[in-house]
Amino acid sequence: MDKMKFETPDLTAENVEKIAALFPSCVTEMLDELISDSPKSAFQRATLPAGIEARLAKVDWNRRDVLIGTLRSAAQLKACIEGCFYYIPARLIQEENLPIHYVALFQTPRVFPKDAGIRYYGEVLRSALVKRKNIREVPQTHGTPEDLYYRYQIREWLPLKKPILPKESGFVRAFTNLFLLENAQVVPELLLRSEEEYRFYTELKRR
Repeated sequence: MDKMKFETPDLTAENVEKIAALFPSCVTEMLDELISDSPKSAFQRATLPAGIEARLAKVDWNRRDVLIGTLRSAAQLKACIEGCFYYIPARLIQEENLPIHYVALFQTPRVFPKDAGIRYYGEVLRSALVKRKNIREVPQTHGTPEDLYYRYQIREWLPLKKPILPKESGFVRAFTNLFLLENAQVVPELLLRSEEEYRFYTELKRR
């Protein structure tokens, strides 16, 4: 990335590096054309679908209140869907991650090779800090019965219009916002951190 120089310091240079980290296979010779543009033109040229502009203007990019949670097994997915809940080790949730208003279930390729992706999400009704031994719907397979977990009761699991497909991303948990959850096509898009990054990536996809 050192050889990619812009005429003036700008967000576009930073965006190149961030998008390259999220989507390494997308970063090809087309970046040469993109980075030759002025920062303003690179930001403005991304033509967004109808209706997206108004919603994008209202997004608070500092608010990451959607927990993207993974699953250890198909049995855990079944129990969570049927019981309208999700649970996660408390050590994975920091104070700055709170409050969490939605949970999205990421079926990872390793556990769900034929059905990988994010297919369901739901609004959190309430949360509680509980010991693992008190989560009786799913047998414990690791850790100790005294380990602390956050348990989230979900209003109902809703199917996304289209599954968000896995691509170049692996994590135990992550956080995003509702706008990205409703508009992403692949999982790394959920990790975009600003309007500039979103527009830059949109332009990148058009190439």
